[in-house]
Amino acid sequence: MRSNSVAAVSVGVVEVAAMLLEIFRSFGPVCLLSGLHCDVDLASLSPDQALIQDLVQNLGLYNGFIGVGLILSVVLGIASARQIQLYLCGCVVLAGLFGAATVSLLLLVQAAIGGVGLVVILASKPGEA
Repeated sequence: MRSNSVAAVSVGVVEVAAMLLEIFRSFGPVCLLSGLHCDVDLASLSPDQALIQDLVQNLGLYNGFIGVGLILSVVLGIASARQIQLYLCGCVVLAGLFGAATVSLLLLVQAAIGGVGLVVILASKPGEA
């Protein structure tokens, strides 16, 4: 497997893992980053907390879309895989930077993971799958 494929799959796996945490684990990384108690009884949530829970799950779904897109770009071996990988890793970087500016500086980790993937893919030769 070529370096850009490894980078795309690696970033994709991290994004899918984030999706699973955000959808199936109370407040997911949001509770870990903010110090909230993660084992929340969903029935005891206030309407505002329930809305936040729904929003976090929705964000997790978007992480999943990006992750699966990166993985599929490698698995399907399509001609435009590199462009798709660059776009999706760029999305990860922008989401991480925006999250760091608006939610928590710890989301710079997301931006860094996407940035490493972006650099590796940019350094690869066009035409490598």
